[in-house]
Amino acid sequence: MESSPAFDPASLDLARTDGTPLTANALLPTSFTDAKGVEYTRNSGSAQGCLDSTIADNVKTVLSRVGCDRQVVGTYTDSKDRIMVVVLVIPLADRKTAEDADDALAGASTTDWGFWCPKTGPGSELCDGGTDLTGATQSGYRGHHHRYLLHSLAIYLSLGNDSSLEEWTKAAASAALDEAGPSNYPGNH
Repeated sequence: MESSPAFDPASLDLARTDGTPLTANALLPTSFTDAKGVEYTRNSGSAQGCLDSTIADNVKTVLSRVGCDRQVVGTYTDSKDRIMVVVLVIPLADRKTAEDADDALAGASTTDWGFWCPKTGPGSELCDGGTDLTGATQSGYRGHHHRYLLHSLAIYLSLGNDSSLEEWTKAAASAALDEAGPSNYPGNH
């Protein structure tokens, strides 16, 4: 009986050797728990184009330069619908391109990455025209894993501004970034 070859994590470093599908189920967890013990459940997720109109020019320029054409976007909420988390997983040509993009975006603010909402349910109202998100308590992170550029943003759904609540948005955004990526695909183990 012939056994399957062992999975080689280095295969995730190049587009031509990475067999991970560009889907929410392959690149995003169905749920995650942050360092504060709060569980977040995915309420939307899909593959989309990279250069959305809500993205600031500085981020668009970098994404365009590194050849981003598709990304997976997911949103999560906690069970009390207080915090929504947006996660972007962007597959690029190779690990070096992801590293370079991550470095080039070091000066980008959380709000420069744009914003996505689920079509229905908690958080959907945040994408209604004219909703100002800039003053709301929010935290975001970016990073890379293999050939994937990652970004997360956590925001209070009430859009309130209270710096004492940042520990909660930071924990949510950090956990989302740690959990997103190709390790969610069963074929990558």
